[in-house]
Amino acid sequence: VGPVREGSPGAVAGVLSGDVIAAIGAYTLTGGESQFRTAVSARHPGDSMAITLWRDRAPRDLVVQFPADEPERASPPGSASSA
Repeated sequence: VGPVREGSPGAVAGVLSGDVIAAIGAYTLTGGESQFRTAVSARHPGDSMAITLWRDRAPRDLVVQFPADEPERASPPGSASSA
């Protein structure tokens, strides 16, 4: 894990920079960062995700809770926004 943004779902769950995420639920990660990003992108507001990570040579089980109400994201410049 690289930098963990303060207040992010991972930070709230207790994920720290330097942790090694080994599993999501019962599934061992074998595809590295891209596999983890795919799993996170499949989650919806209000979902939770159990993860197992390694820190200080010991496994730790955490639950990441995705906020039910995500803040509205700004539209990229030049894109149409819905009102």
